Amino acid sequence: MKSGNTWMRLMLMHLLKPKDGGWTPDRAIDVGTGPLPRVNIESASLLDTSLLTADEQDLLRPRLCDAEARAETERCFFKSHDAYRFNRDGVPIHGESAGQAALYLVRDPRDIALSLAPFWGWSLDRTVAFINDPDADLQGIPKHFSQQIFQKTLDWSSHISSWLDQTRVPILVIRYEDLRASPVRWLTRAVEFLGLRVAAADIARAVELTDFDRLRREEETHGFSERFRVGTTFFRRAEPGEGRTLLDRPLRQAIERAHGAMMERLDYTCEDGVAVSP
Repeated sequence: MKSGNTWMRLMLMHLLKPKDGGWTPDRAIDVGTGPLPRVNIESASLLDTSLLTADEQDLLRPRLCDAEARAETERCFFKSHDAYRFNRDGVPIHGESAGQAALYLVRDPRDIALSLAPFWGWSLDRTVAFINDPDADLQGIPKHFSQQIFQKTLDWSSHISSWLDQTRVPILVIRYEDLRASPVRWLTRAVEFLGLRVAAADIARAVELTDFDRLRREEETHGFSERFRVGTTFFRRAEPGEGRTLLDRPLRQAIERAHGAMMERLDYTCEDGVAVSP
């Protein structure tokens, strides 16, 4: 979360559905939705998902993913906050449809804490505890997720390793910081990885239409369909590296102690020289 997932979906939407060039943030992003909203699942399955346990929802989820993928005449995009994991039958919860590939957006966890806290209306202490929680999930966080089925995130490092270390789905890792610095380059790499045939001019246009300053101005005028709380800004133009200077040292150290090894793996420098976890 808060690692560029929504931004990437917007860029892909402008590439794949250029007729939506007049999109404004009060409209839903129609690339990368996925079978997560309870209302969609209940319509398709005729089940009351509130009566299902998390385990039972995990059994249902791959079937819905695969059914939605089969129903698409072109490439099907899913957004996911879940770790890469399996249900009790040993089936990946994201389904097993042929040709799967994943764009995986990552971000410095110290910056995530600064961005996620005001987004959810949490204290920084609570947010860091969530980032460090090996059993974290999104149920009831905040009320928006109560409208979706069970999603297990794990802690920041475990979520990343679950995707990087699995071998079933090809994956392209995109650091948020690199995407911010060179959006044309990384969007080009993303579409090439996905096997999409897109003209360079269309990529430049998609980047222009999703410039952060532009998105923030449009959000001020129209609001944003994925914003959780009134009075907050979704498209907050946070500068990469802010967490290293703006996050209180004890919280910064808590993140670095918990995730030093993964931060090192992704070229995020630990500022305080804390011991790197094995």
